[in-house]
Amino acid sequence: MSTPQRRIGPASEYHVDADDRIVYVSPAFLAFAIENGAPELNASSLLGVSIWDCVAGVSTREIYAVAFDLVRQERRALSLPIRCDSPTCRRFMELEIVPGAGRVLELRALLLRAEPRPAEELLDPRRARSDVILEACSFCRDIYVGNSAWMGVEDAVRHMDLFSSAQLPLLSHSVCPRCLPEFHRRMGFSV
Repeated sequence: MSTPQRRIGPASEYHVDADDRIVYVSPAFLAFAIENGAPELNASSLLGVSIWDCVAGVSTREIYAVAFDLVRQERRALSLPIRCDSPTCRRFMELEIVPGAGRVLELRALLLRAEPRPAEELLDPRRARSDVILEACSFCRDIYVGNSAWMGVEDAVRHMDLFSSAQLPLLSHSVCPRCLPEFHRRMGFSV
């Protein structure tokens, strides 16, 4: 079992009910949304919304669905490493999924480490986007560049010459092959 890491900020927390609808968002969650240019993510726009409308990428939704089922069935908490990068910061986090009353799940995103980075426009939600979709690993933030290869954001931008067009591709979330075994291990599946 891995050694618990010390968090460096308040948990960004939200809860989902038995139907996977958001029923609570913490003040830290709302502050994080505002700080990251998403003031539209407020309590009135989120409460009652299906979590599945908020999770991008089929692979990521599948992993979360398996994790939710596992936590509900076994009534044990599960912790997954995630990344929540901004254009100027790499954020290494843990997502704790904790069983609540009945079939409610409490999700807490804990910031473990943050590293400044040169501004990366691919991660800027305000940039104009094309219809092209790139897969980004939800857990390490690598980008799929084709031919079974995944690269860090900066390397992928250079490799794919993404700034040669006026619009950047959309990012969809997935899980890279390097991260998948760790998630299986944390969920208790044979790898």
